[in-house]
Amino acid sequence: MSSASQSKSPRHRLSLTWRVIALSSLLVLGLVLAFSWVGHANLTRQFEESRNESALRQAGEMHLALQRSEESVRQLASLVASTQGLGAALPDREGEALLETLEPQWPTLQLESGVEEILIFNASGGQVAEWGAPQSGNGRPVQRWVRQVIESETPLTALRCSSDCRQYAAVPVLVEGRSTGVVILSRSLADVMRQAHQIAKGDVGLLVTGEMQSGELPVERQLSDWQGQLIALTGQSESLPALQQASTETSLRSLTERPYRFRYGARDIEVSAVRMDEDGDRRTTGYVLFTNDITDQIGAIRQDTRTLAVIGLGGWLAAELLLLAILLSPMARLRRILQHPAEPGSGRVRHGSGGYPPPRQPTVG
Repeated sequence: MSSASQSKSPRHRLSLTWRVIALSSLLVLGLVLAFSWVGHANLTRQFEESRNESALRQAGEMHLALQRSEESVRQLASLVASTQGLGAALPDREGEALLETLEPQWPTLQLESGVEEILIFNASGGQVAEWGAPQSGNGRPVQRWVRQVIESETPLTALRCSSDCRQYAAVPVLVEGRSTGVVILSRSLADVMRQAHQIAKGDVGLLVTGEMQSGELPVERQLSDWQGQLIALTGQSESLPALQQASTETSLRSLTERPYRFRYGARDIEVSAVRMDEDGDRRTTGYVLFTNDITDQIGAIRQDTRTLAVIGLGGWLAAELLLLAILLSPMARLRRILQHPAEPGSGRVRHGSGGYPPPRQPTVG
């Protein structure tokens, strides 16, 4: 076949109807994709805002729980310091009168109030009595606390972390308006951690960073990337591996500013941290870690996005079918008119090569 004949051969082209359908389909599909993306972005943004607000609320409630616990420890120390006969018993170097004064109260303070340790000092700063077990390896500045309380005659509170975290309260023993000694009382954060577990819907951990070294903790609870150890943790079998992964991907400072969300296996996990108040000479810092499984919430967002996409595609299909039904009949009529145009100045339609149809012959009866 010659090139001239190939150039004259008709090319296959879409009809006007299908071109309209194709262009409208591209437009509607683009709108469906845009609306689905915007819907997903809005749902994600609202979820992140709600989780950030939840983290801020948890941090506020955690600080409030620490303040209440601190005030409770201070009140307990004040009650001990105001025990009848304590001020008169302080000058006793043998401490027998002091033991007779406070010994009956120790079991009640230990069992009902969770007191871990009581230290009694005289006006010269010498220790005259103690009850309970000291906090191991925390290097607490007891003598500095005693001097500060004796000089200022005002209570002092502190939080110290080592193999565990304890709240300390040092209060003066006043006799006739004069400081004759100091009572130092300590209590662990067990009650605070129980409150934190009630505040959070997930697991709670207590992390201590710094120079604290405890050989009693297993190696897997030492997070080297955060330079800390988990001295307390709920749901360890599930939360510990997630915290280990989070420690390699983000920093503690970032966790205190906003929650960190990541994929762990087949689950979506969120981790946030609350930093405890610190002393000026503290060598360690405590953090309360909140670990939440947000797989269901993320799955709900994905499901809602799929629902938006399905609804959009269904609307696109219905719109295109309706458009096709509307265009088929007019387009078919227009095609017939284009294929058989009317003779200029005549109402008759030409047939064939341009002639009029032959007249009908009358039938012979």
